Amino acid sequence: MQALEKADYVLCEDTRRARKLKVRFGVKARLISFHEHNEKTRIRKILAKMEEGKTFALISDAGTPLLSDPGLRLVRAMIEAGLGFTCIPGPSAAITALVLSGFETQPFSFFGFLPVAAAARKSVLIKMAALSGHTLILYESPDRIVGLLREIGESLGDRRVAVCREMTKLHEEVIRGSASEVLAQLSVRTILGEFTVVIAPGEEAATVMSDESIRARFEQLQKQGLSRKDALKKLVKESGRSRNDLYQLLLR
Repeated sequence: MQALEKADYVLCEDTRRARKLKVRFGVKARLISFHEHNEKTRIRKILAKMEEGKTFALISDAGTPLLSDPGLRLVRAMIEAGLGFTCIPGPSAAITALVLSGFETQPFSFFGFLPVAAAARKSVLIKMAALSGHTLILYESPDRIVGLLREIGESLGDRRVAVCREMTKLHEEVIRGSASEVLAQLSVRTILGEFTVVIAPGEEAATVMSDESIRARFEQLQKQGLSRKDALKKLVKESGRSRNDLYQLLLR
């Protein structure tokens, strides 16, 4: 908190969220919006103010700056300009989830968020599968977590996973089991929050989303308010099966 109190400016992803922190602790620094969409264009002005002697702090909405959050471009620019900076240890969803998983903590590989495009996701998962003996860590959104567990089963096998929700926050939760077991659990739940997925090393055989899990997920999506058409569309992405196959399974 001393760093924020001494700063002239605080760079933050969302000024509305950061303002709550500012009010709660009486921080006087000016808040500046700094996120993936404006990071590149704001760096020059930030560096200019730093060279004038102004002090900046960089915070994330949650977690640690640079780890699937903005800041890398700024850090590289500061290094190039010869400007000093430091990092203050704080909450990290990736490290917290790794410790809570119960899996081997070294070596581990962190991949952040996978690409959205199916082909690019598959490519990264293949690279992950080749890392023999590594514990693997991913971030995922609530919209894609079920599909990710299915993709893990197909590309890496039915490995043990720890699916960690809302790490370091109020509603923290850890679900442990094989990829197929956790997928079955999430198929019948309303899915909220951000996820950190830790995957144990292993050579398990591939698994796919079962018909039972697909039926349970289809019912759950409709309970959440999705129409049958929209639920079917979402399940195409989550299950990796064609719309025709799902129509035959669910609607005939």
